[in-house]
Amino acid sequence: MNLNQNNREINANLDAEIELLRQIRAKLSGELSGQFQLSSQYSFKFEPKISRVYISLFQSGQKSIRFGSTKKTLADTLERIVYKLKQNNRFNDFAVEHPELCRILFEIVVEETSCDINRLKHSASGKNQFDPGLHGLKFSLPGKIGYFMPSDAVVKNIQAVKDVILYLSRRTYIADKTRKKSERIELMKSEPIQFSRIRSAAFITYQNEVFPLFRGYPLPLPTFNRDYLYHSILDANSWLVNHLDENGKFVYFYDPVSDSNTDIDHPKNPHYYNMLRHAGAIISLLQAYELSKQQNYLQSAERAIQYLLETFQDEWINNDDGNKEYICYPMCNRKAKLGGAGIALVALVKYSQWGATEKIDKAMDGLVNHLLSRIDENGEFLTYYIHPNFNHGQPMLNMDDKTKKLLFSFYYPGEAMLGIALYYRYRRSLPKEKEQLLLNKSRLAMDFLIEKRPQKYPELFNRVPDDAWLMQAVEEWVKVDGFDKQSYYDFLYQDATAIIKYMRSREDSPLINIGARSEGVIAAFYAAKARGDNEKADYFISNIIQSVKGLRKTQHTEKSAYAHLYPDKSIGSFSFRMTSQWIRIDSIQHTASLLVRLYQSDEVQ
Repeated sequence: MNLNQNNREINANLDAEIELLRQIRAKLSGELSGQFQLSSQYSFKFEPKISRVYISLFQSGQKSIRFGSTKKTLADTLERIVYKLKQNNRFNDFAVEHPELCRILFEIVVEETSCDINRLKHSASGKNQFDPGLHGLKFSLPGKIGYFMPSDAVVKNIQAVKDVILYLSRRTYIADKTRKKSERIELMKSEPIQFSRIRSAAFITYQNEVFPLFRGYPLPLPTFNRDYLYHSILDANSWLVNHLDENGKFVYFYDPVSDSNTDIDHPKNPHYYNMLRHAGAIISLLQAYELSKQQNYLQSAERAIQYLLETFQDEWINNDDGNKEYICYPMCNRKAKLGGAGIALVALVKYSQWGATEKIDKAMDGLVNHLLSRIDENGEFLTYYIHPNFNHGQPMLNMDDKTKKLLFSFYYPGEAMLGIALYYRYRRSLPKEKEQLLLNKSRLAMDFLIEKRPQKYPELFNRVPDDAWLMQAVEEWVKVDGFDKQSYYDFLYQDATAIIKYMRSREDSPLINIGARSEGVIAAFYAAKARGDNEKADYFISNIIQSVKGLRKTQHTEKSAYAHLYPDKSIGSFSFRMTSQWIRIDSIQHTASLLVRLYQSDEVQ
């Protein structure tokens, strides 16, 4: 049975499952002392050979507890699990008699297929495909069986097969052999351990209701319409508002499962921050203000802008005419990134439409001067102005080809081009000579990015296009006379089509969370619509709508945040991916910005 079809069926009638979870709660609380009264109408079948059953308890402020078992009958299995849960030394910390406080997860294995652990991967097909959240893994050793249930992908923040193998290694003798993660994974793959891929049926309580889980997310999903888009955008930006400190700095990263702010990419630097993503969050807040006119979004953006401006470094440099010219740029982590200046410029240009001041105007002028100075004679952007590991941490006015390649970035030039485009289109009263310089240098840079960069750095390009910022920049630039080149449109349409093919290439998971790339696709939609390429525009927007429908499964809600230690701290935000619960300000910004642009298109009723 097709998994999506199966989930539609189990979502149609949950009376039997609702009663089952009610009895489990009653047994745990002591309200029910007799035997379980089971039904023949469950959407799953209990088969003793494969039907491992787990029951988990979740409650705000408490680490979850669970137990799994398989007996000859479902009734015996449930009795065993209830007995063991009540023996847990933390059981009394859970208010099982109060459904509004304690949530119960019931999960049962419904399918088991032997697999080759060395060939199992997310991108495979057939029996070798492993998609965390859809699939789980079972291992067998003499006298030892271990399970990674599909729902564990959410509960354990699992994203890849290697993470599952590493998790299971702790249940084997391999954990005693080495602490190195890479060695554990290789040992698990080489030792005589039998593995099976499993699927499950899972149900979670929410107050007095019961919901089936699909990839760990409660069904049904919120109704998809304009009202959903509007409230989803505001909920996400309200998270940013509520996680902005008095100094104007956002909570950069949050793991709601462990209640930790330590960024997974910088575990040894718990205070790591990124000004590029900070500026992106400002953009999101300004979009929310534009949409709703609610002052809290604008006020929070202004606080964050003040923090951004405090990171700016000011200089006077010689321009191409040999005259002194004012530049400024954000400095963070001892680096001055091209992309940081580009996104800061985007944020300030957007803010200038409501909060124009001489200080903001000066900052925008300094940023654009800096960005233009980073375009070399061939049109190639120099991606870093200052980097602690190059040129002794001093400004890099020039770069040789080796350094350019070492510091290559897909994103920074597109971010710079978007900032310059918005500056050109919205900055008031530009001097004629400055306007012409800006146009000449931007055309040179755009030609390099679209026509020359793929030839110069072919080995650095990924199979799936990454450069959604450049796609958005192209959308803005083709509105300018002299920039509506066919090669620009070809780039935009080709990359959008490639992203869509990637999103739709998986039968069971066509709607992965690639909100950032989807921003590039919706840029292609707007450009195609403005040009009158209606067939392409229809193709792009129909797939964007399909993608956004899938992105609903990445927004944390009261119903979906059951695995979070403090659910109230994550509600409204967007996670990295379908199963990963991690929250970073850019995962919110990219997804919320995509929703804003879709809302503004009037393509959703």
